[in-house]
Amino acid sequence: MQIFFNGILLQASLILTLGAQNLFLMDVGIKKNNHFLAAAICALCDVLLIFFGIFSVSGFIATSPYFKVII
Repeated sequence: MQIFFNGILLQASLILTLGAQNLFLMDVGIKKNNHFLAAAICALCDVLLIFFGIFSVSGFIATSPYFKVII
């Protein structure tokens, strides 16, 4: 149960932090200058980065026997 609560706290700390992208979107949203376009572009970039991160790492692990041993 302790591991579960540690995971929840870690996840909450990652979501609640204000990064550069979040501050940029807040600034654009307050000024109401193309806020939907900015949010859509940021969301698309996030999805693409997550997609490439997942499949690149899994592909690298699948092709590299030495990396499997290290992991």
